[in-house]
Amino acid sequence: MCYIYLGSKDFKKAIKEAKRVARVGVIFCEFNETNWIKRFMIRLTTGYNAYDYTKELNRVGFHDIEIQKLTPANWPGTEKENGLRAVISARA
Repeated sequence: MCYIYLGSKDFKKAIKEAKRVARVGVIFCEFNETNWIKRFMIRLTTGYNAYDYTKELNRVGFHDIEIQKLTPANWPGTEKENGLRAVISARA
């Protein structure tokens, strides 16, 4: 959970670097949101960044992307970010 602190430009660089160094794939535990308005509101209200990981990972060449939602019990301390918590896996 470190990409929530990166702005869009740095996030895109970080995802490209993850693709470059990944041998088989990647696993992230991050905030995932497909709606850009909701992502904008998350940024305004919490200061965190949420991204559309399916779109962003496809953009740099990852495939077989799987996203599994997590509950607050699985990720304590994120009760306010309801529905955002996810484990994202993808093959390089």
